[in-house]
Amino acid sequence: MRNLLLSLSLLTFVFFGFSAKAQNDISFSFKGGVGAYSGGGSAGYAVVLSPRLNFLSLSEIATLSVGTHVGLGYSSNATYNSRTGAEGQSSFVFDLPLLLELNLGNSSNPDNENDFGGFVGAGYGFSKLANNDLNYGGNSATTSGPVVNAGLSYRGVGVRFSYLLSTKDAEPGESSRNVLGLALLYTLK
Repeated sequence: MRNLLLSLSLLTFVFFGFSAKAQNDISFSFKGGVGAYSGGGSAGYAVVLSPRLNFLSLSEIATLSVGTHVGLGYSSNATYNSRTGAEGQSSFVFDLPLLLELNLGNSSNPDNENDFGGFVGAGYGFSKLANNDLNYGGNSATTSGPVVNAGLSYRGVGVRFSYLLSTKDAEPGESSRNVLGLALLYTLK
């Protein structure tokens, strides 16, 4: 509890201490693309939408932002056996991280014209993929936990890697519910 209060106090100080400067630094960025997710023995593919609010410019090539990389798509672990027919589970993919990110170089802010860039971030996320274990009802596996991500970009085209560390324990016989993500993104704004 003491650490939480200390962290909130520090964030409040940083926010209000830089608020006058930040008013001129606020900008919006939007990326779109496709992604693939894997976790709990399942895989899924999604359209990725990445809105971000740059709230603090650290230099001409660096910003701090808060944003997300929402993944919406399809997950299936179905297999087909000629004797028994189709077995498995299909599901809607939903990946929603809320992240604080440090953006450098290309696409760090709307005025940046560098060819190369990158970002690193951390936050908390929710993810839903098809559950591969039919013994537990074959329903979708939903998990949440801390998430880290990083990416590189060149002239507006980038790649993003993410890893969600699940706070939920895997069911007996189930592989880890941690979710690994990979996305190819294009800067739209």
